[in-house]
Amino acid sequence: MVAALQELRVGGNTSQEFKWELGGDDTEGAPLNLPDMPDKTITVSGTFNSQTCTIQYSNDGTVWFTATRMVLGTSLTFTANGGGTILENANYIKPVIGSGTGVTLNVIVVCSGMGR
Repeated sequence: MVAALQELRVGGNTSQEFKWELGGDDTEGAPLNLPDMPDKTITVSGTFNSQTCTIQYSNDGTVWFTATRMVLGTSLTFTANGGGTILENANYIKPVIGSGTGVTLNVIVVCSGMGR
């Protein structure tokens, strides 16, 4: 199932904040389409219960790839509370977790259109 995308804050053309709540049957988030805001910082917190949360991106909404952590150049994945900035500026992003019991994660993305 797909977790709904919740809009937390809208700051006009400068910044926006969104949240997904993953767990139970919701193992992936609804795709966020916001390519005109290239700076996207992700935080993930909650109970992982041995699961990994992977941030994915796509340009067509069909074929998905693991996002890259800006600066470090590593996969944007989480097995514990943490955060990172997405390198790619694709058409869509979403979080994905494996199926499992006892997983409750809050994934928040703050997007900025201030440019790189």
